Amino acid sequence: MTRLNDLMDLGRAAQENQIILLSVDQIEVKPQVRKDFKEIEELAASYDDEGQQTPIIVGPMNPETQKYPLKKGGRRYAAAVLRPGFKLKAIVDGKKRTPAKEILSQLIENEQRQNLNPYEVGQALAEAKAEAKAAGEPLSNQDLATYMGKSETYISIHLGLADLPEELVDLIKGGITSDSEVLREMKQLKNLQPETFTAFIERANAEGSISRQQVRDAVRAAKGKTVPTKAPPAQEPQTEHQAGKVGHPAQDGVGKGGNSSQANPPGQTDQSPVSHAKPEGQSKAQGQGETNTPAVVTTPSQEQGPAAAPNSSSKKNGKGYIPITAERQVIGIKVALDSAVASGYLMNDRVSEDPSKAWCMLMIGGSQQPKQIKVDQIDIVSVAAMETDG
Repeated sequence: MTRLNDLMDLGRAAQENQIILLSVDQIEVKPQVRKDFKEIEELAASYDDEGQQTPIIVGPMNPETQKYPLKKGGRRYAAAVLRPGFKLKAIVDGKKRTPAKEILSQLIENEQRQNLNPYEVGQALAEAKAEAKAAGEPLSNQDLATYMGKSETYISIHLGLADLPEELVDLIKGGITSDSEVLREMKQLKNLQPETFTAFIERANAEGSISRQQVRDAVRAAKGKTVPTKAPPAQEPQTEHQAGKVGHPAQDGVGKGGNSSQANPPGQTDQSPVSHAKPEGQSKAQGQGETNTPAVVTTPSQEQGPAAAPNSSSKKNGKGYIPITAERQVIGIKVALDSAVASGYLMNDRVSEDPSKAWCMLMIGGSQQPKQIKVDQIDIVSVAAMETDG
């Protein structure tokens, strides 16, 4: 029996890193990182014309099932299923990995071949963390970032998308958005104001697009923060539509409301960036159906920290910039920590001794705290001029 096992081990060793041909019946498929397989029929059709260009990756044959466990190549396997009798090129990978590292390895391969959507990435990262914790070898966000070759900000953001509401998962599957910021903000909005969240979902499904700025403004308003406004262009007269009950489209989603801060309902127009899958010409006209869309109205509160509104006393010079002294420039940032994403600004009175880090003033637990942060973890969100007295 020992001799037979030795011969089997030799056979498996001989197959490693060699290309072999396998039918789909010889392959054992476990849950894959990629959940949404698109364009499978097109890939299967390409097998007829050009054959399989890239081999799948399988593990050594399981002696109990006599099958090879699929490690990488879920799309290629799914396409082969549509072609009965098709033999898949496969490479046997005998490297032993922990379940967590196996998930991360699969995630890296999928990201390199065809981008996963943020939900799939988040689920894979969360699953890897759970597997590692169960094995008594927990992985921190920094561990994941190092292994994946990504920033901690990327890891933190995507882990936050691992448990999206079903409505947002449907937007991803429908090709309406895969914008991680939109998904993150919409997830917050559902907890803050479910009725406004529902209005955005209905509008997105109807038009095939969703406005990032409108969602962002709605979340700010729901939190009781001031929604920033933009003055209408000086050279363009106000149109009849802009003067009407639907508010000013040029104000990035801000409607009328006196001293209140009101985020534009999704039924009103704005000129902000839009996350969509269809060309703009295919979506319906904006500005309709506002009477059935709940508005978000809150009392504005003055934001803390020096990164408040730009100084109104600064004058434009017609050259595309406002001249200020260097010490008045405030660079607003977001930083992903292990537990949350913190907001703040870059400190301009000191430089870290480590050029890969920067000193930041972050709002943590309701108070401002100076922290040294790796530069690749910092996302710049605004550049403004600090207010001056008088």
